[in-house]
Amino acid sequence: MASPLREQTSRLLAEYFLVHLKAELNKADDLVDQITYEGIPFRQLTREMIEEVRQAFPGIDEPPVHRRNLFRSWWQRSQWGSQYDNSTFKLYNQLFLSRLYDLREGSRASRQAMVQRMHEILSVALNRNRNLTYQSILGGETLMLAELRRVISQERLSTRARDILLAQNQVLSYESFQFFDRALKESLKRADELLHTILPEPVAEELKSTGRVSPGLIQDSCVLFADMVQFASIADKMPPEELLSELDYCFSHFDRISERLKIEKIKTIGDAYMCASGLFEKRPSDPLRIALCGIRMMEFIRRYRKSRARKGKLNWDLRIGIHQGPVIAGVVGSSRFTFDIWGDTVNVASRLESTSEPHHINLSAPLAEYLSPYFVTSERGKVPVKGKGDVAMCFVDALRPEFSIGGRGRVPNKAFYNEIRRLDESAL
Repeated sequence: MASPLREQTSRLLAEYFLVHLKAELNKADDLVDQITYEGIPFRQLTREMIEEVRQAFPGIDEPPVHRRNLFRSWWQRSQWGSQYDNSTFKLYNQLFLSRLYDLREGSRASRQAMVQRMHEILSVALNRNRNLTYQSILGGETLMLAELRRVISQERLSTRARDILLAQNQVLSYESFQFFDRALKESLKRADELLHTILPEPVAEELKSTGRVSPGLIQDSCVLFADMVQFASIADKMPPEELLSELDYCFSHFDRISERLKIEKIKTIGDAYMCASGLFEKRPSDPLRIALCGIRMMEFIRRYRKSRARKGKLNWDLRIGIHQGPVIAGVVGSSRFTFDIWGDTVNVASRLESTSEPHHINLSAPLAEYLSPYFVTSERGKVPVKGKGDVAMCFVDALRPEFSIGGRGRVPNKAFYNEIRRLDESAL
């Protein structure tokens, strides 16, 4: 049961609140007829709130004539830009009503209800205005506390009433701080997660700690380019939505393949996919990993084509080029960061892809020689390459039977992964 002082204080402030609510209804029609996010006009919500206040505090329909509009005074002192008569206060009205209930009851349940309502209102307000800060809320509540305490003094209530208001204000200030602190931490977490989806983890960590990323020379990296053959001609015959959906489906599988093999995806360029190994951790198994990446991509496309063919749908082929050598790695852009690699190795890998054939993985002869104990390769001879003359090339056709499940050359077995482990451990 509410104490007499709490009953008197909450009832007094409810009278002042009613003056403000009635003033809300007298504002311009274009304001009070606006549809709220609840889907009903502000005018209707305000009338319902007036009725709720009347029922909660019977007999306050006709407050004394000297009751001023303390909300108008509070808003003018806040200096937040807009005029009182040009603004509506739906969210703050809801919070103030819950404050009245808490002032009257003074119970744990009323306090929890007020805090929950405040968090709900702050969440809506922050979604509407991302520039909303704890400092602005604290400033507004401090000014409202001053207005309420002025009312208490004018009505000659006990100083205990002012203490009750101060205690409530402290709770609101603390909970506001907790809300914005939590929102800031969640925002930072989302930003960090987004940064790590855009940039490789070592690059993201360097950017976070130093504010910049220095370009670096990587002496030995394996670069893979994969390209959808006849993509342009097929694209003209497919609806744009289906085209993008299918391309995303394929590239998402490529992402998972690369991630499992600890290979860094660099970027996609239209229908081309680029990834590289050995950028941040040098491993003797990098050539094996990148070749297996190509094998797994080809196997996925093989099954993908088979599935689409059964449905009578258009298909595209895949061709891949791989090259090994030094690259420059770094981040470009100041507002939209992009990690990329450059150098002759990248250019040659691109040329190897463009001179490959559908369903084939093309690579330079020295890399094929290194891979030959683990993969079945076939010589192509020398092929003209722009800017390089004639280059000796080979195809990687499959895993060797002893390193594949069922000896089919498509899926690596335990023996293959043991070889990867052995190679990497030998470098320790």
